[in-house]
Amino acid sequence: MSATRVLYPLLLSACATTGSLGLDPQSSQHARVELTPVSAQDTAQATPRAIDPQLPSADRISHIIDARACAAMAAATATSADVSGAAHVPDHVASWFSGLPKPDAATLFRIEGVAPSVAHRREQLAAHLKPFGPVTILDETASRTLWRDIRDVKAFAVQSARHRPLWRISTAPAASHRLVDFITPAAQMFYDWAGGLVWVGMPYEDEPDAGSVRTAVAELGGHAALVRAPAAVRAAVDVFQPEEPGVRALNRRVKESFDPKGVLNPGRMWAGV
Repeated sequence: MSATRVLYPLLLSACATTGSLGLDPQSSQHARVELTPVSAQDTAQATPRAIDPQLPSADRISHIIDARACAAMAAATATSADVSGAAHVPDHVASWFSGLPKPDAATLFRIEGVAPSVAHRREQLAAHLKPFGPVTILDETASRTLWRDIRDVKAFAVQSARHRPLWRISTAPAASHRLVDFITPAAQMFYDWAGGLVWVGMPYEDEPDAGSVRTAVAELGGHAALVRAPAAVRAAVDVFQPEEPGVRALNRRVKESFDPKGVLNPGRMWAGV
């Protein structure tokens, strides 16, 4: 496998508060970390599954970046720096997030607390992430804007994306980057909760790709919910994670006990319930 060189930014936002409420604008900071170049071969050896050499070059690089981001988030959250937020924004959705210095793939970290504590933990985290690259400080305004956009899932709230199916997938943070092995490469996604939460937007409004999503969750663990789709799609696809047979039977009996005629939102959560 050839050694493909990759460089992308991590972002670390350090927000200092003057007490239990509010932000100190003089102390709130946002830091940028540049990852050192890595090779496709090195990444394949370091991640649970090797990168498929048959994938197009751009897809291989995307796999590498997502896997590397999950490794960085795991490293950061394992420290005593008390990271309060960790997310990864791939380059195909980065342009929708305000506050990023440029529309490139970026991994984000947030630290909060009183100013002296934030300053100490910021330096501690930067030192721990040194293998991933150097740190550059961004301003507090950009930090607030960026994390608000992540909270609001802005990439999939824009007008051009509102009619496309949107999945909310919770899985093990260390495995979340492997979702791309199962779903269509045309899907768009970004990671929150240090990789434990993945928002996935499908490319076509009438194709939720539910089978691939369910297969991915069965393989990686966790659950998936179709939080948005046209009415016809939601009527044809289980919105929530399919239940185990025993749980399904129990829920059906409970529902029948207080709704024997099936008039209260039949099929709203699962078919037949």
